[in-house]
This record gives sequence, structure tokens and C-alpha cells, in this order.
Amino acid sequence: MVVGSGIMSALGLRQSHDVDLIVSSEVFEKLKADGWQTGHIVDRPVIYKDNFDVGMYWAGQQLDYWLPKATWIGGVPYLPIEDVLEWKQQVGREKDAADIALIKSYL
Repeated sequence: MVVGSGIMSALGLRQSHDVDLIVSSEVFEKLKADGWQTGHIVDRPVIYKDNFDVGMYWAGQQLDYWLPKATWIGGVPYLPIEDVLEWKQQVGREKDAADIALIKSYL
């Protein structure tokens, strides 16, 4: 499932420079075994390859939680734009201010 700002690109609001994904633990372990670079964001494991960042959690929840709420675009599940807005507002990073304005205008 595409999380983060990916839906903004899919909706034509702005381009994304990378793709943030959450996957099942099985897919995560397979990608890791296939040689994807490993790391951590805060205390959560992530893997990287090219412009893809893959984890098993978004906002503390696993794929099972988010997938039923997904917005499907072109056969791809995305984190709903409303959840992206809520997350960006909670995190409060300066770099997210423009995204917050774009999302609010879109909604």
C-alpha cells in the first residue's frame, strides 16, 4: 500500500520524489532476503531500494489496519488523503505546510 504523499502524486496535486510503502511482514522479509538495504526509522525497521522505502507500519498500524480504508487508484491501494492530511498536521514539520494547504484546497 502506498502511504505518505504518494496519493498526492496519484491525484495530480504534486510530484513525489520517492514511494513510501507498507507491506505485510512476509513481503518485507522476502524483499530483505532479495538484498534490499536495511535501516530504521525511529524504532521501526525499513528497507530501501532505488526510490522505494518499505516498512511494515504507518502511524503505528500495520497493513491489515490500513488496507480496508484504502483509496484505490489504477488498481493500487493508497492511504486516504484525509489520513495523509491528519498525519501531516500531527507531525507538524515545516516541509509539510505546503502539502497541508494543497490537500485542504483539494478537499
